[in-house]
This record gives sequence, C-alpha cells and structure tokens, in this order.
Amino acid sequence: MSLKKSSFVEVANAEISSKRKAVISRLEDKSYTIGQQIQAADNGKVISVFLKGAIHVADIDGLINLRDALNVAIKKEQK
Repeated sequence: MSLKKSSFVEVANAEISSKRKAVISRLEDKSYTIGQQIQAADNGKVISVFLKGAIHVADIDGLINLRDALNVAIKKEQK
C-alpha cells in the first residue's frame, strides 16, 4: 500500500496571537486548508509546527463564503 503525501502551497497567513498564525494553503486538487501554525523557540532557534485539525475548504467559492462570514462577524463585533 503506497501513501501519497499531499503537497501544500501556502497562499496566505495571518497572525492570530503572539505565537500562532492561521495559514491558508492550496492543495494539488485545488481545494484549500486553513491550519494553525505555532512558533516556539528551541535553544534559540525558532521552529514552526502545524497543529492537527485543519479546516478543509472545497474550492474558491468556499473561501469566498468563509471571507463573507468573517466580515459579518467583524461588523457585528465592532458595533
């Protein structure tokens, strides 16, 4: 049984806390994942680790819908 390793291309990232980023990546099948990356120091060297449990988005329309939901949430919370 052969396991195919997925290839991810980072599209964008955003700092969501002092040591975490949300990272949007595109897969070979043109779907997307939104994962969390944590950065930590190890003997003075910064290492980045992706956390388990990424959100899978089927296509660009899904990303647009997610963007729209985030915009609604932001507007509501700013009021």
